[in-house]
Amino acid sequence: MKKFALERIPDEAFRRLKDDYIKEQTLYNEAFIFHIGVGAGFYSEIGGMMEAMLYSYFKKIKFILFADDANFTKKGGGWNEFFDSFCEENHCFLNKFANTRSFNGNKWKVYLQRNLNKFLKKITGVQYTTQDFFDIFIGDDFKKTYIEWELMSINGNVRKEYAKLKKLAMRYNKETWNEMYGLVDNLNLPENYISVHIRGGDKIQETGKLLSVDYCLRRIEEMSLIDKIKNIFVFTDDYSNVQEMMKKKPDWNIYTLTGKNERGYYNKDFNAKDWEFKRKNLVKLFTMVEICIGSKVHFGDEGSCVNNVIYSCKSNESYVAL
Repeated sequence: MKKFALERIPDEAFRRLKDDYIKEQTLYNEAFIFHIGVGAGFYSEIGGMMEAMLYSYFKKIKFILFADDANFTKKGGGWNEFFDSFCEENHCFLNKFANTRSFNGNKWKVYLQRNLNKFLKKITGVQYTTQDFFDIFIGDDFKKTYIEWELMSINGNVRKEYAKLKKLAMRYNKETWNEMYGLVDNLNLPENYISVHIRGGDKIQETGKLLSVDYCLRRIEEMSLIDKIKNIFVFTDDYSNVQEMMKKKPDWNIYTLTGKNERGYYNKDFNAKDWEFKRKNLVKLFTMVEICIGSKVHFGDEGSCVNNVIYSCKSNESYVAL
């Protein structure tokens, strides 16, 4: 039985793509520093970053990254904690205070933020920071915008195409890649499989909606896929979903990386954990998402940001919204 294997852009191809991207960026007269990792979950943050990159290209503005204090890295680890560098980075500490998604607080705090932001732009030589564009590039209107970008093979609307930037902007570094490879190797997942995402935890609190196992099973069976492929990977933060699926479908081959003691993801609780716990679970999260991207068909919980990335990586025929 042939097993599923992780894929990423080879070293030389990545170097060429990175060089071409940076060369293209030098043609732009204005610059924008995007601050990533300010408090949301990882795929909300990374999705926003790739949308910001597309917006920068669309407006012909140089994209610069600030990730020194990102909430998904160890203190001081920055972008290279998990990924290879792909663009110019700025390391001015003022980004932490002055480069935010919006200015908020009392009038004196807002006054201070605005003036620090002006000073940050002056000393770094950039014209824009996150709050100048944030509401635009995460908005519905921009998601519908049609963009052609030959270098990134992008030719379509933002929502469907933005994750094509992933090959450049989310190339896992060697250490991360080896850890992910080990997880996949131990899983022994066949090459042909279906994936499904069932999210619990704080996402239920946000949306007031819980996708039941019964509903997911019904949607999968409606596609008649299970008659051909009886292998299913369950991407979930609550192992009780896996247990219920195993009980109701004992003839299916069910795979997961979710631990038996996991009972829902809560971003606030996760951010309070020690780094060893966070790193292990982030690597597992990356792996589960790559597995879903590699499935024949993925059934995605539309209430979760991670499925926006998965959707953008797959064809319309291999993604089903739950």
